[in-house]
Amino acid sequence: MQSPPSPKSIMWLLRQKSMKRAKVYDAFYDRDLLTALQDTGVDVLVGMSNADVGRVAADDSSNEAAKWLESNIKPFYGRVSFRCLQLGSKMALQGNHEISTLLQAMVHVQAAQKRLGLDISLGIDLDNAALAESFPPSAAAFDGAILPVLRPLLTFMEHNMGTLVVSIFPMIRYVL
Repeated sequence: MQSPPSPKSIMWLLRQKSMKRAKVYDAFYDRDLLTALQDTGVDVLVGMSNADVGRVAADDSSNEAAKWLESNIKPFYGRVSFRCLQLGSKMALQGNHEISTLLQAMVHVQAAQKRLGLDISLGIDLDNAALAESFPPSAAAFDGAILPVLRPLLTFMEHNMGTLVVSIFPMIRYVL
């Protein structure tokens, strides 16, 4: 099994290819990469793990959200150009307890950001299963069964300038 590339090699690649945006999947585990991204001008989409989303959602006081932000974002805030804080990764909208808590987590993180003086757009990353149709991409459509769960999330993001990512892998259909 190959190790992930080092922050130094990632930064070299970003500079070499003149890339201006990067995704850091988990702020907790990728702290060295966040350190390397300081003062570079690269816009960063940074992730909160699915497990952390669950913990943050369960705490109505928003203290868990504040602790997570204090530990994982605040040390880099102002020196890393955070474009979006993505709550969760490839979250499924059907038969999954995590997704039912996603809106609560977003509300708690937003409240904690205000308390801490942070201002980062919030986003979510949905699994390919959220789509009834994904190929061709121009024909993509959400699964009607998830709309009752998805609508409140989209309304929250619309009012708060949020970001929606859907991890679409259209070629999987041809591999299977």
